[in-house]
Amino acid sequence: MSNNIAAQTTSLVRRFAEKANCDPHKYNTALETALGVKRPETILAALTLCEELELDPLRGDVYIPVVNGNDGKPSISYQGWTKIVTSRPDFNGVSTEFSENKVKIEGLNSPVPEYVQVTMWRKGIDHPTVIREYIEETFQSRSLPWRKFPRRMLRHKGFIQAARLTFALRGDGEDVDYGNIDAAQATLNAVDADGVIKTPVQQAAPVQAAPQQAAFMRFKTEAEMLSRVGVLVSAVKEGRSTKEKAVKMLTKRVHPSQLDQCLTILEKGLEPQSSAPAPQELAPETEESVVSQVLTPEQNFDSAPQVMSPQDMIYSKM
Repeated sequence: MSNNIAAQTTSLVRRFAEKANCDPHKYNTALETALGVKRPETILAALTLCEELELDPLRGDVYIPVVNGNDGKPSISYQGWTKIVTSRPDFNGVSTEFSENKVKIEGLNSPVPEYVQVTMWRKGIDHPTVIREYIEETFQSRSLPWRKFPRRMLRHKGFIQAARLTFALRGDGEDVDYGNIDAAQATLNAVDADGVIKTPVQQAAPVQAAPQQAAFMRFKTEAEMLSRVGVLVSAVKEGRSTKEKAVKMLTKRVHPSQLDQCLTILEKGLEPQSSAPAPQELAPETEESVVSQVLTPEQNFDSAPQVMSPQDMIYSKM
């Protein structure tokens, strides 16, 4: 069985590499880095999903969540959903409307719309699909993107559900990719202020080769995660760094599937206690030493050259 899976995975990798005009071995290395996994079974599942829906695994269209320390089911990111919908010839537009009624949600500083209503049209169908997603049912209190951009995340949730119902699409894994909250803007760039898509997404250019960049770090145990993030907490409390720099370090280096948990640990560790010295700016070399303490690849991490970081693209826009 394992040999059969390996053979199927190799065959799929070769097909994707040919489409990207890339050497299969380089493509496989880039793929393992982009998905953050090495297991043939997981890669096979991700590539099968991408081939079926014409998605690009190297450009943030899918991701692999971590469930109890193990690889989860391949999931479609919000960027992937926008590509699926806007590339369909029978797609005929979408509009978004927020409720005028505001509700208070625990974990948010200000009231937010009670729901989002998404209307999606399909050519040849007389009536559009209209769905509502309620913030009380969808809000994720442990998710930094949900706490920081609740309206945007609610809109993305509504878009995905409308797409599923309008085109009878299956969706694997989580409904919303918390690390790709703004990925669609990088490729779509065609949504007006009211959320109406005017033009279809342009197809991404083929990948020629894997760029040599720093790899994502993936913690194998919760204890390791607590220990590493604890170094950053100490650095901020002692005035050797700032919270903003700590968040930036984690966002840039930690694997997307574990980023939210790391940010939660950081926030809890920095909760006000006794008076502490005010944070000071770090000299470049000092800051680099802090990064190396927290995110230096070791035997507990999967490390490989990175071809693309959807999370870097997203959080850099925050």
